[in-house]
Amino acid sequence: MSAALAPTVDEVVGHTEHVGGRRARVAVILAALVVILMTLGALLLAAALWRAGTVPRWLAVAFVATNLVSVMAPFGPPAAIAGSAFGAVLLAIGWQLWRSVSPAPASPVPTT
Repeated sequence: MSAALAPTVDEVVGHTEHVGGRRARVAVILAALVVILMTLGALLLAAALWRAGTVPRWLAVAFVATNLVSVMAPFGPPAAIAGSAFGAVLLAIGWQLWRSVSPAPASPVPTT
C-alpha cells in the first residue's frame, strides 16, 4: 500500500473527533433528557402513591430514593445493585397494589 492512500493517524483522529464530537454531544444531551424525564416521572408517581395512600408511605419514599441512587450509580456492580434495589421496590409496589384491589362485589341474581 502506498503512503498516499493510507491516511495518517492525525487525519483519522481529527476526522473521528469532528464527526464523533457532534454525535457524542447529541447522545449526551439525549441521555440527560432521558434521565431528567425518568426522574420527574418517578417523582410524580411517588407523589401520586403518597397522596392516594394505596401503598405504605415508606414505599413511595423508597421508590424515589432507589431511583435517584440508580440514576447516579457508576457503571458496574454499583449500578447492578442499585438497579436490583429499584426493581425490588417496584415489585413491592406491585405486590401492595395487587393486594389492595378487592374483587368486585357479586351482583344479586334477579328473581323473576
